Amino acid sequence: MAAWPPTTCRWTTSPASGPSTTSAATSSTTAQGHPRVVIRKPQGAFYVIIRLPVKDVEHFAVWLLSDFSLDGRTVMIAPAPGFYSTPSLGTDEARIAYVVNEHDLREAIRVFKAGLEKYRAVHG
Repeated sequence: MAAWPPTTCRWTTSPASGPSTTSAATSSTTAQGHPRVVIRKPQGAFYVIIRLPVKDVEHFAVWLLSDFSLDGRTVMIAPAPGFYSTPSLGTDEARIAYVVNEHDLREAIRVFKAGLEKYRAVHG
């Protein structure tokens, strides 16, 4: 696998504008006091690996499906360790696909963000 991250994006959200991305020279940013999320800029794929401020992405992924919902909705992520050949890599990363329409993607980001904030409040 390529070195992490060859390019990154700055992920910002605001109620009026929704998510946006811009090129960034640093590997992580904090957007408006939100948890640190690192997103590698996709290079033609329909998915992206994101680095999350969690210790165990497998636990987070299960928690999202079993213990979290926002307005009756949740999201599914693919824990990234399964995409690496080295067992210790990707424990704080997830793969997400963005193959839905923009409206559904924005809604998924809203739900994901709320889930991440609640998870961190409960599990640190």
